[in-house]
Amino acid sequence: MKRGGKRSRTATLSACPCCDGSTATPKPSKRSKSSAPNEEPAPVTVEELAIPDAPSRRLVSATTSMVPSPAGQIQNQHCSEVRQDTSAVHQPLPLPLPLGRPGLNAEPAMPLVDYDSDSSRSSDEDHDLTFHQAVRSHGADLLQDRQIQGKGSPHGPASNNHSRVPVHNLNQTVYNLLNRSLAPSTKASYKNAFLQYQRFHLAHYPTLQCLPISSERLAQFIAYCHNQNFRANTISTYVSALGYIHKLYNMVNPTESFVIKKLLYSIRRMSTADKRLPFTVANIQTLLAALHSHILDHYNRVLLKAMFLTAFFGLFRVGELSISQNGHQNTVLRKDLTFMYTNANVSSAVINVRNYKHSQGQTTAVPLALQSDKQLCPVRALVRYLRLCPTQTGPLFQFRNGDPVTTAFFRSNLRTCVVASDLNPQFYTSHSFRIGGATHAHSHKMPASQLQRLGRWRSNAYVKYIRSTPLPL
Repeated sequence: MKRGGKRSRTATLSACPCCDGSTATPKPSKRSKSSAPNEEPAPVTVEELAIPDAPSRRLVSATTSMVPSPAGQIQNQHCSEVRQDTSAVHQPLPLPLPLGRPGLNAEPAMPLVDYDSDSSRSSDEDHDLTFHQAVRSHGADLLQDRQIQGKGSPHGPASNNHSRVPVHNLNQTVYNLLNRSLAPSTKASYKNAFLQYQRFHLAHYPTLQCLPISSERLAQFIAYCHNQNFRANTISTYVSALGYIHKLYNMVNPTESFVIKKLLYSIRRMSTADKRLPFTVANIQTLLAALHSHILDHYNRVLLKAMFLTAFFGLFRVGELSISQNGHQNTVLRKDLTFMYTNANVSSAVINVRNYKHSQGQTTAVPLALQSDKQLCPVRALVRYLRLCPTQTGPLFQFRNGDPVTTAFFRSNLRTCVVASDLNPQFYTSHSFRIGGATHAHSHKMPASQLQRLGRWRSNAYVKYIRSTPLPL
């Protein structure tokens, strides 16, 4: 029995060699035969895929291409859509810093750094700081006038949500938190480390880019610092600074290399013991006597006496009482000093130290008590100094003209007094006040926890400051 109507033409499925999908091709007609021989299709290159700012999966249109198979054969790729897994594409590392002048003193303008646009913007009006700019700007603060170039994302993929809630204020908080994660003194040390490495790099690798640093170059930099007679702690700080910037920009960290760790261990073992000696109470009395005979200016005598006694009884570092070449980093201010009164008489003083090594945003109160010996009393010395001080604002210790006291002035006059006291200036330095104060407190049975808090030590490092004293006869 014959069926009515026309028979519908069926289609066959042919597998596409470049994917697991299939494409529908019409069944060739029996009447038509291919009169032309099989011609090899001309190769057509795939459209260049733009590497995204962060790995993601997306559909990218492509045309027919002839690509070699792993076995060396040619496969005809023909599909309407190719799923390109860009997560497998290795993102290029941020390009290293451009070579140039080694100066790192220009403060960068933040956040006017035009890096990559972040897809995490949630609205058209949100044109402020992005997350990647926050991270990069923190690094730019350390690298000063240098910038990490490139399209790489410093910390993984950027979020691609379409929320309408602005996030630029959160990115600004990210920058602020990163900025506060390092103490001012640590920032200064890190900037100096980059400057030292740049000098080494320009001398030995002038044609290569600075960053990222290979473990081989870092090992040579450690040897360079060792030959320059840098202390073991200084070299370790330099290495930590270079590792910090590599971790910040998600680069391979050369400081994790086994060779680098062994080099640092070797340098620590070879480092000589600290030969600096502590000032004793008898030494302090001799230094004060030398002030009267060798420092002619009356104001400077009163100023230096207050600084000497405050440094000894408060276990202060010289950089906390005077201005170093790096600026006002940890210097105590006049407003940080408070006097306590008993019956309208000054009974003690407290100095609130806001910024110090390992402070991490915490303020420590350093008490200064009245001493029975008036010549050795830091409280009386401070009261006498403040009566002559021209201003009541700014740094605590100032010259007569209102300028802050510099570390160079303090060390120079201390050396004069040390030599006049028949002491060796190689062993007695400005740090001898801190060492002597810790040794003095320990000898008077101050509890270890209180001594650690007084010296602003984060760990038991205070033990290294306690020098053994000869037993009395």
